[in-house]
Amino acid sequence: MSSRPKFDSPAFSPAVIAYLLALALATFAAYSSIGGSEVMRWDDNVYLNSPQVQSLSLENLVAIFHVEHNGNWHPLTTLSYAVEIALWGQNAVNAKIVNISLHLVVALLFYLLAFRLLLLAVDRLSNSGAIARLLSADRERFALLASLCAATLFALHPQHVESVAWISERKDLLCAIFYLAALLSYIRAASDEKSGLDYATIVFMVLALMSKPMAVSLPVAMVLLDVYPLGKADRPLLSIDTIKILLRGKAIYILLSLTSIAITLAYQDPQGGAVFAYLPRLINACAAYWHYFLSIFYPANLSPYYPFAEFSRNPSAFAAIPVLSFAAAAGAAIYLHLKKNTLALVVFAYFTISLLPVIGIVKVGHQAMADRYAYLPTIFFYLLIGVAIYLLYAAGRQRLQRILVAAAFIAICTALGLTTHAQSKHWRNDITLWQRAIDLYPDDASFAYVNLAAAHDARGDKSTEEIEKLILRGIEIDPDNPYNLEAAANFYGQLGQENVAVGYLLRMAEAAPYNYWVRTQLGNIYFNREDYLRAGDYYLDALRVGERSEGVIYRLALIDFHLKRYNDVLAKLELLSSDEFIEEKNQLLDRVQKVFAERAE
Repeated sequence: MSSRPKFDSPAFSPAVIAYLLALALATFAAYSSIGGSEVMRWDDNVYLNSPQVQSLSLENLVAIFHVEHNGNWHPLTTLSYAVEIALWGQNAVNAKIVNISLHLVVALLFYLLAFRLLLLAVDRLSNSGAIARLLSADRERFALLASLCAATLFALHPQHVESVAWISERKDLLCAIFYLAALLSYIRAASDEKSGLDYATIVFMVLALMSKPMAVSLPVAMVLLDVYPLGKADRPLLSIDTIKILLRGKAIYILLSLTSIAITLAYQDPQGGAVFAYLPRLINACAAYWHYFLSIFYPANLSPYYPFAEFSRNPSAFAAIPVLSFAAAAGAAIYLHLKKNTLALVVFAYFTISLLPVIGIVKVGHQAMADRYAYLPTIFFYLLIGVAIYLLYAAGRQRLQRILVAAAFIAICTALGLTTHAQSKHWRNDITLWQRAIDLYPDDASFAYVNLAAAHDARGDKSTEEIEKLILRGIEIDPDNPYNLEAAANFYGQLGQENVAVGYLLRMAEAAPYNYWVRTQLGNIYFNREDYLRAGDYYLDALRVGERSEGVIYRLALIDFHLKRYNDVLAKLELLSSDEFIEEKNQLLDRVQKVFAERAE
C-alpha cells in the first residue's frame, strides 16, 4: 500500500489544515519577543553588509555562487539575504519573520515526512504484541495524530530558538527545507519502486547543500531509511550483499556530499577556533551528544554560547561518565537491533552520524557545542515522542484518561512555547545575547565577556574603563585564548597604547602558532617603527603559515629596498601579478632602477 498522502487523505483534511494554521499562529506567538531586534555584530553584520547582497545585479549574483561567505559556501542562503535586502532593506525584525516562516515550512515538511514514515512502519509490524495491535488498529489515525504531535513539539521547542531567532542561521532553515524535501522525494521514489535516478531528490539535495553543508549526511539518512522502514535490508547489516543493496543508486548522492565537503574544507579557516588534544575532543563530543538529547526533554538554561567544561579541558575520572554512558547507549541500540528492533539503531545512528561534522572531533570552534547543530539531527526523537504520546492516548480505555493525556500535551506545548518566548528575547541584540551567556557561565564564558565588551564599545554606552574590565575578565578566565588576546590588542591599539597592544599580539603569536593575522599585524608595527629585520621575520612567518598575500610580499620588497638588497626587491616585485599594487610596484621599480643607474655612473 502506498504511503504517499493524497490531497484527499486525512493528512490534508480540513481539520488538519485548521490545526496547522493554529500551530503557525502559536509559533509566531512563541517568537513574538523578536520585536525590537537588531542586526547583531555576531555574524549578522557580516552577512547583511556583504557587498554581494546589496543588490541583485548580475555581478553580485555571479559572485554569490562562487565567493565564500564568512568562511562558508552557502550561495542559496546568501541569495536569500540579497532578495530580502532588495525587498525592504536591512531590517532585523523582517529577517526574523522570514526565519519563523521558514521554520514553519520545515515543521510542515517534517509532519508530512513523519506521516509517510509511520504509515510505512506500521505496515511492517506484526500483529503480535499489545503495542503493535494498538498501532495497527487504525493506521492512518495513528500516523496522523503521532506526526501532528511530533511537528507541534518541533515547531514550539526552545531548542530551535538559535536557528530561528538568529538571522545568520537562515542556512539551518533553508537546508532543513530541502533536506526534508529530498527525503520525501526519496521515499516516494522507493515506494513507487522507481528504478534509476530520482532527479527531484538530486535537485533537492543540491539545494540543501547550497544552503548549508550540514546536508552531507543525506546519503546516510537514505541508507538508514532503506534499513527501516523501507525494509530493503533483511539480511545482517554488515553482510556484503546487504551493503551492496543499501549502496545501490547512492553513488550520485555520495559524490555530491564529497564535493560539498571538499568545498567546505577549501573555504573554511583552518586557523580559527580552539584546538585541543583528541581525548578532550572525544569527551566534549560525548557530552555534546548528551546535551542535545537531554535538551529535548529538559530545555532549561539554553545558552547562545557553551564554554568547554573543565572535565573536558582537563580530563579526570569524572570525564569518563559522558563517554561510557554514550558507549552504553550505542551498545543498547546494537543489542536491540540484534533482538529484531531495528528502529532504535536507525534513530541512534542518524543522530550520531548527522552530528559528526559539527561535534568537534575533527575541528573545534570557540564553543563546546551549539543548539543550532541539533536542528535536523534530533528530528527522529521528536517523531518517537509523537508515537509515545499517541500510545498513551490510544491506550486510555476511559474518556477521562484520554482527556488527561490531551491536557498534558497541551500543557507541555504551552510550557515549550513560553520557554521559546523567553529564550528568543536573548537574541534581540548583542548585549542581551552575551549577557545571557555570562549569567549562565560567569566563571567560564570568556568569549562572551570579550564580545559583550565589543558590543558596548560599538554602542558607546559604557566607559573605556568598563569595557577594559570586561576584556580583562575574559583574559583572566582564559589567558591563552587567541580570540581574547586579539580583542585586547585591538582595544589598546585604538586607545593609542601601542606597547600594550604589542604585548598582547606577542602573546597571541605564541598561543596561535599558525595564525596569519597576528603575524602581519606585528610585521606592520615593526615596519612602521623601521625595525625592518624584525618586521621581515614576521612577514615571512605570515607567508609560511597563511595565504600568499601580495600586500605582505610588497612590504617585504620595501624592506629589501631599505636594507639595500636590490636584487631581492626585483625578485619579489616579479611575484606581484594583480592590479592592486601596480602603481606601488612601478614606483618601487623606478626607485631600484634609479639606484642601479647611480651606481653605473
